[in-house]
Amino acid sequence: MPYIPPSVVQEVKRMDLLTYLKNYEPYELVHFSGNTYTTRTHDSLKISNGKWMWWSQRTGGRSALDYLIKVRGYSFLEAVELLAERANIQPPLFVSENVPMEKQLLLPKKNQDDQKVIAYLSGRGIDKEIIQFCLESGRVYESAFHHNAVFVGMDEKDNPKYAAIRGTGTSFIGEANGSDKNYSFSIFTEKPNDMMHLFESAIDLLSYATLQKLDGKEWRREHLLSLAGVYQPAKEIEKSKVPAALAKALKMHPEVKTIVFHLDNDRIGRLATKAISTVLPKQYQVKDVPPKQGKDYNDQLCVKLNLAITKREKNTKKSMSGHEKYERWKVKKNMKIARYELKVVHRKELILTMEDDADSEELLKIFLETQLKEEKEQNGLLGIIAEKVSEEDCTEQCESCQKYCPASEECMATDENVRCTECEYLCETCGICELKK
Repeated sequence: MPYIPPSVVQEVKRMDLLTYLKNYEPYELVHFSGNTYTTRTHDSLKISNGKWMWWSQRTGGRSALDYLIKVRGYSFLEAVELLAERANIQPPLFVSENVPMEKQLLLPKKNQDDQKVIAYLSGRGIDKEIIQFCLESGRVYESAFHHNAVFVGMDEKDNPKYAAIRGTGTSFIGEANGSDKNYSFSIFTEKPNDMMHLFESAIDLLSYATLQKLDGKEWRREHLLSLAGVYQPAKEIEKSKVPAALAKALKMHPEVKTIVFHLDNDRIGRLATKAISTVLPKQYQVKDVPPKQGKDYNDQLCVKLNLAITKREKNTKKSMSGHEKYERWKVKKNMKIARYELKVVHRKELILTMEDDADSEELLKIFLETQLKEEKEQNGLLGIIAEKVSEEDCTEQCESCQKYCPASEECMATDENVRCTECEYLCETCGICELKK
C-alpha cells in the first residue's frame, strides 16, 4: 500500500468541487443558474455555496475528494493520488462562485422549418427580405415542440451567445438558459458607421428596419441593437449603469459617435432613456427618437400598415397545456420544487411543486390526512412524519429544463422517474430522452 503523507491528504481535501472542475475538467462543468452549477454527466448533481449534492443518489459533500469517491467510484487512495498528481502538474486556481464564469448557451432545438415564425413576423409587419436575412444569418429560427420565435445574439465571431424566446401563438416571453446579456439581438453594419440605434426588443429593432425600408432608405447602413428587454435604472439615476449589451457593442464598434434611443413611449421607456443618457460617457452624442404612434416601434409599423396591434395578455382559457399552466404560475411568483420524505412503517417519497411554503403545507396537509386514513384502515398506522429533505428553485426555462417533457409538454418535477420509465422516446441504450438530444 503506497504511503501518502498526511500533509498531502490535508492539501487535497482543501480543493472544492467547483475549483477542481474549473481547473481540470472544464468541459464537464455547466452553469445552471445564478451561483449554481451542474455537470454534463449528472444533471441532478448541483454545486452551490461551496457544497455539492447529487440529488438522484441522495449523496453529497464539499470537496473534490468526496466527489471522486462518491460519484466517480475511486478509492480513497486513488482519489488522493489523482488530485495530488494534477495539483503538482498544474496548481489549481481557486475560484469563487461569485466570480462570473463563461456561460454555456442552451438553445432550444430547431424545428424542421420556420413557417410559423415567418407567419408570426409577417403578421407583425416585418418585411419579408429582412425576415429572410435573419433566418439565413442564424439570428432568428423556429423552435421545435412549442414553435416559438428564437432571436439569437452573437459575439464578434458570429457565435450564438444569447437567445430571446417569444411565443408565436402564446404570450410566452423568456430567455434561453445561459444567455449572456452582453450579446443581445443585433444587426450591425458590415462597414464602420458612427451611428448606433437602440431598442428594447428584437421586434422593435426589426420594425424600425422595416420602416426604414418602407421610406426607401437602406436599412443596414447603421448599427441596430436591442437591449434584451426592459432596462431597470437605479433609484438615483446618476448611479445607473450602462446596459451590458450597449457597453459591449460600443467596445466592438469604437467608431460610433452618436447613439439614437428608440425606447418605448411609456413611463419605463422614458425613464430608461433618461438614465442611460445620463450615465453614458460625454464623448457620445445622444438623440431621443421614440415612436411617433403607439407604445413601441412595432405599434407604429402596424399603424402604418393598417395591421392589428399585438397585445400580450395572460392566458384565460380554462383548458391549458402544461406549458401554459407553467406560464400562468410564473406570472404570480417563482416556482419551487420541494422533496419530502414520508416516514411510516417504511419511507415514502413525495414531490410537490408549489409557489411558496404556504401552498406546499396546505397540499401536504391534505395528502397526509388522506394517506393517514388509508394506512389506518389497512395497517392500523398511528401516524406519519413528513420531513422536507430538499428544495430548489424552478429554472423558469421550460424548453431547456431536464424536468420538462417535450412529448406531453408538461413539467415532470412530481413524477419524472415514473413518467420516463415506459416512455417511447426514452433510449434503452443511453437512458436519454430522444426528443432532447
